[in-house]
Amino acid sequence: MNTFSVPEAISNGWQLTKKYFIISLGLILAFGVVSWLLSFLGECGDAIGWIAQLVNIVISITFSMGMIRITIDAVGGEEPRFGAFKDTFSRFLPYFGMSILVSILALVPFIIIFGIGVAIIGGSVILGDPDAIFDLWWLLLLALIPVIYVSIRMFFTPYLVIDGNKGVMESIKMSWNASAPMQGKIFLFYIVSLLVMILGVICLFVGVFVSVLVVMYAQAYIYRMAFPTATPDVLLVDEAKMTGVVD
Repeated sequence: MNTFSVPEAISNGWQLTKKYFIISLGLILAFGVVSWLLSFLGECGDAIGWIAQLVNIVISITFSMGMIRITIDAVGGEEPRFGAFKDTFSRFLPYFGMSILVSILALVPFIIIFGIGVAIIGGSVILGDPDAIFDLWWLLLLALIPVIYVSIRMFFTPYLVIDGNKGVMESIKMSWNASAPMQGKIFLFYIVSLLVMILGVICLFVGVFVSVLVVMYAQAYIYRMAFPTATPDVLLVDEAKMTGVVD
């Protein structure tokens, strides 16, 4: 089984960020400017505003898909290129469908747990009971557990849709299998990524962009470790299939 180490992933993310920082930053800034202009037009409230908001959503999804392609290619030694956004646009509908379904899988348990808890202690919170307010915070943390768990198991899903040309359900199944033996490492990666992002915020403007790029390139590195270029349809974590995680 080919797995990854969190320090190695972050290190590779940092090396790729240094190597491709200027062009990567340019792509992010270009997207930011276009998104800001469309958001500004979206505040008009008329037909132009609605169209601007719709276009902004499409561009945001296209940007996410393109950056996945760019970071994966960078792990393989290819320089970032604007054409990646055009190349991935054909995967728009599967990617959009995957995003909706994964969000539902994560949010439905959250809503159920949090909703039931609020219904039980809601009256005490309204009355300003300090203990009930404290319990509400614990309830929020409890409700976040399924969100975190689903995000861990769906870690590879966006990459499989873009890089592996998989359908929604197939990408979800493959990600579920692949993430099974490395759940702890992916969770640790999330913790380290959060620390990297916090460090980026502390370093202000440029630091935020650096931290975002480091995490994005590190994620692509982790994906490529699990799904190598030569064998995109073969899981290196066949143990997951053997244990019947998903039949």
